[in-house]
Amino acid sequence: MLYLPSVVMVGYYFERRRGIAAGVACSGAGFGLLALAPLAAFLVAEYTWKGALTVLSGVSLNCLVWGALMRPLPSSAVTTVVNHEDPVSAIPVGTLTSECNVTASCGLPPPDPCGLRD
Repeated sequence: MLYLPSVVMVGYYFERRRGIAAGVACSGAGFGLLALAPLAAFLVAEYTWKGALTVLSGVSLNCLVWGALMRPLPSSAVTTVVNHEDPVSAIPVGTLTSECNVTASCGLPPPDPCGLRD
């Protein structure tokens, strides 16, 4: 229920070390599943299945509260400067070679992206 929003929010909050933060967020789902089975068995043994479901629904309601605290960061006032003298647009059409005819600078042919080689 909270897996996808937490992983998405990690992408918004972390610029550096985003991979580590996403790994920690993803490991929370695994830890939750690991802890949920023994917790459910204990609750059924102590409170019967009706009481166990009541407690687990309270835990889910708590997750709703924590999920509501996930807010996007305020947008920054970054302006984009458009360069009208783009060097790529100055290249005449038709002068570029296709991927299949390009050789690497070391003299070796690149992997065949077109699938034309034998």
